[in-house]
Amino acid sequence: PEKDVDASACVPLLRDEKLSDEDFIDLCKEGTPEMVRQALKSGSNLRARDDDARTALMWAAWENTNPGVIHELLSAGASPDTRTANGETALMYAAQFNANPEVIKTLLAAGANPNARTDDYGDSVLMKAAASNVNPEVIKILLSAGTDINAKGQFGRTALIWAADENDNPEVLKALLAAGADVNAQTEADPFAHTAAGWTALMYAAQKNNAEMLKALLEAGTDPKAKSNDCWTALMCAAGSGNAEAVKILLSKGADVNAQNKEGQTALMMAAECARIEAVRALLSAGANAQIQDENGHDALWYAQSPSEEEEFSGEDSAAVVRLLQDGAKQKEPQKNQ
Repeated sequence: PEKDVDASACVPLLRDEKLSDEDFIDLCKEGTPEMVRQALKSGSNLRARDDDARTALMWAAWENTNPGVIHELLSAGASPDTRTANGETALMYAAQFNANPEVIKTLLAAGANPNARTDDYGDSVLMKAAASNVNPEVIKILLSAGTDINAKGQFGRTALIWAADENDNPEVLKALLAAGADVNAQTEADPFAHTAAGWTALMYAAQKNNAEMLKALLEAGTDPKAKSNDCWTALMCAAGSGNAEAVKILLSKGADVNAQNKEGQTALMMAAECARIEAVRALLSAGANAQIQDENGHDALWYAQSPSEEEEFSGEDSAAVVRLLQDGAKQKEPQKNQ
């Protein structure tokens, strides 16, 4: 849908005057093709840039859903592959923020590079789209233009991993899977997220309460038992985030309920520490061993009695988890002969 534009906001155009660079960029964000054409005829600067070196075309690609505006700027001589200091292009902004596929098509038809990468993190056009654009048609158009579906950016992230981690629309992830994205691709160590190498899209998706995304990844053949370099599993990610439904889905597909990471922690310990009562119940029902100890000799009950300060939960939740684990321990005690 195209935005309605208030002509009163474009008074300089009505007087047929040249716009300042700032006003011209603002016009390109929301104006009509006719307004942009008139501004250019009046001498407005086609190559205007803001303080971050973004051009009028970049801003139009970012915010204006009317492909006609993009066409006017390109026809006037704007280059689709002009880059910012970080190497960002108009196509990257459109792919990331503009849900109208026609804007993407217009830029590609003008020769925009579908495999351009940023200079700082090496993010590709497809990665930008996968992380932020909710329209799966944008993904499909980029793929049809020949973008590399399994290219890796900073910390080894692929477009599929970006979609699993950042995009809430499972249809975007499904579009990537349907096109052959590597479902078991693993990341490199990420010091900013404090994660070791070896994370998969499934692990990122497990942290989110999006059952459809998890199911899509599992149906596409991702390994539910895969471990990162520090032996984290998707089940641990789900349990620590308190996603009981995700826990159940992963267990139904063969996730190892008693797997331990390098510190000896299990999914049950993580759920208990964060007082995730439904996740704890699901894990115990699937056979989680509450007696397993970590490298410091602590079991799940200890974690429940030493709740994480970083998580938000009520004291009642914590107490309920403690009772649940204590009751389970009592049931497993050997019965004395009467």
